[in-house]
Amino acid sequence: MPGHYTVIGGYESGVDAAVNLLKLGHRVRLLARRPTWDLPEVYDPSQMLSPYTRERLRKIESSNRLETVFGADVTEVTTGTDGGFRIHAADGRHWDTAVPPQQTHIKKGLHDSQEPARRSAAHPSQRFY
Repeated sequence: MPGHYTVIGGYESGVDAAVNLLKLGHRVRLLARRPTWDLPEVYDPSQMLSPYTRERLRKIESSNRLETVFGADVTEVTTGTDGGFRIHAADGRHWDTAVPPQQTHIKKGLHDSQEPARRSAAHPSQRFY
């Protein structure tokens, strides 16, 4: 049964996750800090999508099942009041989702408070950098 997924991260792994979820018939919200596939005059592969991934994305970009949100500097994912999850951005925006977001780039280690980062089904709060 098709679902609705949120993918955090617009680089290779995030776009790959979005493409594959769309191929399976799901709806996808892709949260990206910047459009890594359309950076003019940037040839550094660590800052842009590979030609292969860019082509795969272009084939599905027009899908009415893909929502791409640029400028989404995700800082935290918390448990929502309805049992789902709330994704928080640095600029105050947030997105709610019923299923855990697909996280493609997480800084491992300590939170700003120097407490160990925790990720579990019981406590899904996680900071992103």
